[in-house]
Amino acid sequence: MKRAPSLIFDFKNMMTDRIGPMHGMGEEECSRAFPLFEEIYRTFREDRKKGHLAFLDLPYQSTDKIKALAKKVQGRFENFILLGIGGSALGPIAIQQALHSPYYNLLPKKERSGPRMFFLDNVDPTEVASLLELLDPSKTVVNVVTKSGGTIETLAQYLLVQKWIYKKVGKEKGAAHIIATTDPKKGALREIAQKEGYATLDIPEPVGGRFSVLTPVGLFPAAVSGIDIDLMLQGAADLDQEYQKVPPHENSAVWGAFVHHWAYLVKRRNILVMMPYSEALVGVAQWFSQLWAESLGKEKDVSGKRISVGQTPVVAVGATDQHSQLQLYMEGPVDKTIQFMVVESFKKDLPFPTVRTEGPMALLAGHTLGNLLKIEQRAIEASLVEAGRPNCKVILPEIDPYFLGALFYFFQFQTAFAGKLFGINPFDQPGVEAGKRILQKMLKEEGRERTKEATSKRR
Repeated sequence: MKRAPSLIFDFKNMMTDRIGPMHGMGEEECSRAFPLFEEIYRTFREDRKKGHLAFLDLPYQSTDKIKALAKKVQGRFENFILLGIGGSALGPIAIQQALHSPYYNLLPKKERSGPRMFFLDNVDPTEVASLLELLDPSKTVVNVVTKSGGTIETLAQYLLVQKWIYKKVGKEKGAAHIIATTDPKKGALREIAQKEGYATLDIPEPVGGRFSVLTPVGLFPAAVSGIDIDLMLQGAADLDQEYQKVPPHENSAVWGAFVHHWAYLVKRRNILVMMPYSEALVGVAQWFSQLWAESLGKEKDVSGKRISVGQTPVVAVGATDQHSQLQLYMEGPVDKTIQFMVVESFKKDLPFPTVRTEGPMALLAGHTLGNLLKIEQRAIEASLVEAGRPNCKVILPEIDPYFLGALFYFFQFQTAFAGKLFGINPFDQPGVEAGKRILQKMLKEEGRERTKEATSKRR
């Protein structure tokens, strides 16, 4: 099936004719960027051929193993728990929030397409203990997800959940309750899975965690819950095909990268506010925040020169945060770009009953709840333009697996291209690794002390 992605990036409200020359971008600045687009696009294609941009080829992968394993899980278990953090959890959570009812786990079993879905993406003891107290381990399958195989938070969760399962069903039967998604060859989790006999799914070696949403990281839990993952990949593939056919200056993701890079570099707008006008896209905004921050927040460029760049992503939810953050965006420092995420057609809608009254309720006559939310977005967009505040928007025809796949692909392409514009490596995270080293050192030192104290007490 071939469908036009129809994913639109609209940045008219970043231009001088809309918000004035002080904060806007001129047509000539856009035109001058065309040669730069061509040069970067050329290196982009070369990098892809060399396998350095492996995430761009994920839409063409086989999903047979993922779907086969998902089918086994669907037929056997009532509960599914994903253990992961960062890119190993944000993508799967975003998919579930976008494509399922917000009350999915409360639906009767016959109205769900799979088990109840739970996500543990932190090591908060109250959250973890509360979930384990609630669920029956004999009816639960656990997906342990870490690209490196050594993420300490995920391994900590795994130790507790493994004990919980083995205590109830025994080690031999318990192995069928755990599925590992990790690097195909190396890492602690890969070794554990081989030793314990767990089913495994591979995260392609060249694909980093924050770019892994269209690998088994995101696709497996999606398939378990009944989402059409092939349609999701088709949306990404169709957008990829579109990008390969058009020149760079007609590529929506290239423009997405350019306008935010320009806003940061020329206008010093170092904050990017992601504002979805759909609760279903809040998880996508949170997923994007990691992608944008971890990819582009870098101390040094590719030559080793210290530059300390990166926009800070912030998530605001329309219409909720019109009543909390909007005042700052309207009258505070002009150091932000607001990026709306807009849906043209909602899955469900509710018409307002006719009320014979004057006042605010009379304004709702003839509208639906969906109309209200759309009008709220347009009103805030217009008020920002009136105030000379830069804003842009990503427009989706609807939220379904096809357009969600295209949206993930758009943001990943945009982020990688922005890395080229900044002259940095968008695929490493030295700042994160530094924190991990210090964490490991502290755990080792404090663990040694606690062991000594426990030994002394036993004596």
